[in-house]
Order: sequence, then structure tokens, then C-alpha cells
Amino acid sequence: MRRFSVLWVGLTLGYVPTFSAVELVRVESQVARTDGQAFVRLVGLEGSVVRYTLDGTPVTLSSGVFLAPISNGDLLGCTLRAREFDTSGKPVGNEKTWSFKSRVTPLKQTLLPVTQNRDYQTYDWAKRHAAILDLNKKRQPSVIMVGDSITHFWGGAPQMGRVNGSQSWEKYLAPRQAANLGYGWDMTQNVLWRLRNGELDGIKPKACVLLIGTNNLQSDSVPDIIEGMQSLVAEIRERCAGCKILVLALPRGGPNDPLRKKSLELAQSLESAKIGDSTINLSDKFVQDDGTIPREWMKDLLHPTEKGYEMIGQAVDAQLTEWGI
Repeated sequence: MRRFSVLWVGLTLGYVPTFSAVELVRVESQVARTDGQAFVRLVGLEGSVVRYTLDGTPVTLSSGVFLAPISNGDLLGCTLRAREFDTSGKPVGNEKTWSFKSRVTPLKQTLLPVTQNRDYQTYDWAKRHAAILDLNKKRQPSVIMVGDSITHFWGGAPQMGRVNGSQSWEKYLAPRQAANLGYGWDMTQNVLWRLRNGELDGIKPKACVLLIGTNNLQSDSVPDIIEGMQSLVAEIRERCAGCKILVLALPRGGPNDPLRKKSLELAQSLESAKIGDSTINLSDKFVQDDGTIPREWMKDLLHPTEKGYEMIGQAVDAQLTEWGI
């Protein structure tokens, strides 16, 4: 018989989850934590990979791997869906669903820590996370670059997928022992999971360059994206005392692309919100008077080319130099 289960770790007083088709194997601890937290852990057959979603969407190969217990505080109001996959990526068995009901207002998607695998044809998200945790045991970066594919494809270790900006990386960031914490297709909620699961442990960066949110534009409002980014800044400040935070904003898409307008709105909102120590809106540098973004700077109107990264690198270098980093 296939065993696919949800394990509760800890005990939450006064909170009763509603399950659907779940085998409760055991409770590992009967001692209530002082913060009233409990955790859920998904367990599949040996050798299988368990993928999951928290927003009620079907589980596919693009869904994140279950890597760490989920706090029940992050599950309130959520629908947890999970399914096993074999090592070749083929789904095994049927998907299972658990609905967690509560009077508490559920977290917005931009604030809900979760893994992802949307860019699986380019790199393995879980392997990149493991590689960064391993690197952090061996290095002490002065600067961490946190973000999505725009950061991921800039340069530096670990190299997974294409590299578009190696020259500017070596020029502006390598001398500062910069660590690349960028992941293709990440949203604010995926970065939040990473920051809470070891990617800042053991390091003491002097500065963080945060460039995230463009992938949220397709599904989330600008205020919700800002809120997600604020949560990231708070997480960085809590875990890296004294770390300066530089927030970057970039435009995307053509003049008539709805995402162009929304990306500019996000950039302007970030300037007003002042969630970091400094914010650089690069829209004016990339968008020309006729509304176009030159393809030699952004070939696909999203990811910078070497010339585009040179422009970003100059702006980052100027601010880090001003901070004495």
C-alpha cells in the first residue's frame, strides 16, 4: 500500500485542521511550543520526490519540492496539494489535497513561503538551493545578490543555466566576493522560503542587492508585491545585522505590453516606499524616449545582455562605493 502522509510536529492549542483523505501516521511531540506553533511534514515513498502547492493549484513538475516542514501559521486558509514524482519526473499515484480552515485571514501569496520548479528545463531549483547552502560553509561574501533570473544569469557561483553578464560580474561584483542568490522564475514568496531555510546562515554580508518582483507582476497587485518585498527586507535585517540593503527596479516588455506599465508602477512605488537603505529605479536608463528598450540591452525585453548588466553594474558599484563596500 502506498504511504503518502502528513505528519504533524508539535501541538497547537485550539486549532483543528480539516483533512481530506489523509493518513495521520504519528505525532512526533506532544509538547506545546511556547509560540503555539505546529508544523506539517509531507512524507512519500523512499526514492520519490514530493511536490506541493499552497494556493490550491494542481501539482505539476513545475511545482516545488517539499524540503522542509511548513508552519501551521503559513497554512491557515490554504489548500495544500501534493503529489509524488519518480526520479524521471513522471507523476506517481494520485494527487492529494488538504484544506486548512481558520478564521484567521490567510497570508497573501506574495508573503507565503513556498518552493518552486517553474524553470526546470533550465536548472534544478532544489539542487541550486543545496549548492548555495554548501557554498555558504566555505565563503564569507561581502555582498549578496538576491533575486530571480535577472540575478541568476548575471554570473558567479553556483553556475546553473546560462550566464549573460560574466564581464560585468567580474568587474563589479567578484572583487567584493559577491554571492549569487538569484533563481530563475522566483517570486517574492520563493525568496522568502529560501531566506528562512538557510541561505543567510553563517554569512555576514555588508550589503544586499535585492532585485525581485517581476515574476509576480503576472499574478499579483503592485501593493501586494511591495508587501512581499518588505517581508524580504525585514527577514534580511533580522538575520544579517548591519547589512545595507539596495533595492533595484527594472522595466520589462515593449511599449504596449501591459507588464511594461505595471513594471514602471512597481518601480515608482518602490522609490516611494523606501523599503531599503537605497532604491535605484533603472527605468530611465533602459527605456528610450520612444518607449522602446534596445534589444542590445535586453534581448528578450526582460533579461539583460552583457551591455545591460554593465549598466546595472555601474549603478550598483556607485552605491556600494558610496557605502564604503
